Amino acid sequence: MKSIATLFIIFILLFGCRSAPRKLPQLIQEKENLCKTTFTEQQERQLRKELGGLEAYFIRKGLLKDSTGASYRAVYKKIARQGDLYFKIDTSFQLLDSLDWIVTSHCFYQVFTSEELSQIRPRHYRAAKKINAASQKAPTPGKTAKQILHQLKKEDFGFAYYKTSSLVLFYQIAWPYSDEHIEPLVYPSGLETMVIQLNKNSQITIDHAIMDMGDVRQKVYNFLKTHPETKGIEISSNRNTSYKSYLQVKEVVKEVYAELSTTMGRPLPKYIIIHEPK
Repeated sequence: MKSIATLFIIFILLFGCRSAPRKLPQLIQEKENLCKTTFTEQQERQLRKELGGLEAYFIRKGLLKDSTGASYRAVYKKIARQGDLYFKIDTSFQLLDSLDWIVTSHCFYQVFTSEELSQIRPRHYRAAKKINAASQKAPTPGKTAKQILHQLKKEDFGFAYYKTSSLVLFYQIAWPYSDEHIEPLVYPSGLETMVIQLNKNSQITIDHAIMDMGDVRQKVYNFLKTHPETKGIEISSNRNTSYKSYLQVKEVVKEVYAELSTTMGRPLPKYIIIHEPK
């Protein structure tokens, strides 16, 4: 779901570093104030627990063969070969789901020890700059993954810092299931649906008309306000649709359902059909 920007931004953020064990990576130092005000110690503990659970989940589901750096490198080779990461997330990690992407990508370094941070060397920063430059010229997940494989050494993928950045990255760009989901579910016979489409540039269209989020909300509200029990919403997206846009559309639809339930004084069934990205 994420655009290729995700793939190189996370690396450029994480690889800017100094060799002194107690110093934060160079570019992350600039984000320290953000993290102090938005990322609590409780969240740090929860995120550390969730990341451990996420690695175990990826191993159990077969994305990772095991916890070695070679397994992580193999996923990048898969992305380079396929051009994207086609892997369905069918579970929820509360903090990873709820945190803003900027907070996640800037602040999860706090789960590391000084020793783990000291594994990062100046050559990694140089590699990140090259990855970033190449990605801007050829912004596709596959080509960026090839640059990552080319610029980094095999042993780099075994560092805790890189493994964890990869876990967050894989979680962000894989296609997530949601609790409303997912085909096939049993819907009323003759269900009338409105289709919301998000294209590769994250533009939102309904009936071929481009709309902003406010227009989407009004359109969905007008559609559902009469006989909502017989109507549903379909959300269709592209694999390059930004995950943020996808989540915003889904939340708008859920908010409209909640508003109508309050107005009508009864809970309404939410018929939200999420199609697999194309």
